[in-house]
Amino acid sequence: MFDLDSVQLLWTLRTMRDQGVLLSGRSLDPAPECFAGAVENPFAPPVGFRAQFVQTQFVFDVPAFGRWLAQVRDLGLYERCAILAGVGTVRSRRALDFMRDQVPGVVVPDGVYRRLRAVPADRTAAEGTRLAAETVQQVAELPGVAGVHLLVAGNEQAVPAILESAGICVTRGPDGR
Repeated sequence: MFDLDSVQLLWTLRTMRDQGVLLSGRSLDPAPECFAGAVENPFAPPVGFRAQFVQTQFVFDVPAFGRWLAQVRDLGLYERCAILAGVGTVRSRRALDFMRDQVPGVVVPDGVYRRLRAVPADRTAAEGTRLAAETVQQVAELPGVAGVHLLVAGNEQAVPAILESAGICVTRGPDGR
């Protein structure tokens, strides 16, 4: 029924205003002049159904995530809502390029991009798993992080290696999984 939620709508409007382009990439001339805003109704029922946790997009830029998290802590939000950092694997160069260029809200720093492009293409998935484990370790040290949300769709077999490399205890069932 709705193509965009409120956050996506604001992002779309800012893209049109600030970059002068539609989401399709078509230029807008002139770009709209507007002041973007949103509403929140803190009194709208049912208050008890508000989020108890939030999951972020992929965290590749740990320092930037840390700065955002500091703002969350300063506002006291992490005490009322658990923050789960989105951490995942990059399995291919194509996926890396897609995340960097096409996924709103995902920032792939140049250093991460170069690191994953520097390995042979057939080793990208293994390096992506190492990077994910390192990221789990780094975000786990940040005050205010309640946990991580592993983004491994289609690569679930990487979860034990990520957790073990990150120093997180992995309990396996009788079947070894």
